[in-house]
Amino acid sequence: KNAKIKFKIPSNWKIATSWKKGKRGFYFADSWISLVNNALVLGKFDKKIVTNGQMNLVFAIDKNLSQYRERFINLMQKQLNAFSKIFGGTPNRNYLIAIRKDNEDDGEAFEGSFNQVIIDKRIEDRYIVWANTMAHEMFHYWNGNYVSGEKPENTYWFTEGFTEYYSGLSLMRTGVVPENIYLKKMERFLSRYIITKKMW
Repeated sequence: KNAKIKFKIPSNWKIATSWKKGKRGFYFADSWISLVNNALVLGKFDKKIVTNGQMNLVFAIDKNLSQYRERFINLMQKQLNAFSKIFGGTPNRNYLIAIRKDNEDDGEAFEGSFNQVIIDKRIEDRYIVWANTMAHEMFHYWNGNYVSGEKPENTYWFTEGFTEYYSGLSLMRTGVVPENIYLKKMERFLSRYIITKKMW
């Protein structure tokens, strides 16, 4: 069922969510999963909404990373364009992308959002690293949310494996990652697979 949510926050705070906003400041989650399995950002941060087809990308960016805002947005626009070609367009919904400074590079996808943490040192030099995480987490909107079964762990080989493969391929196809770097990455994946298989 739908859930109706209202926030009481300081006047100088912002709200970033994938939920639709209705009248009188209420937000609406259209399912239990959407309510409990989503990122939510409240506070002081850099907020930007970008429309791509029917989809609204809601960016919530740590103020420490604001100088890279256009870099993040341009990357996600390229990747969403690539993904929409294989999934027949973009869905009519809000999608939250929360990006925060931290001491590691990592990400986690949710029902209608993902959260990413980024080391703020040498961001341009590590473009391929965090760009891959962003592309990977967004691809989970399609390959993760809607591919499961009674035991989701039985489909991880596909939801994680194919997501990593296709997000990397799309980064090469959109010109974010040069072909020689992409091939080097594939080489390392194969070597890691062989090493891990022998270990176990």
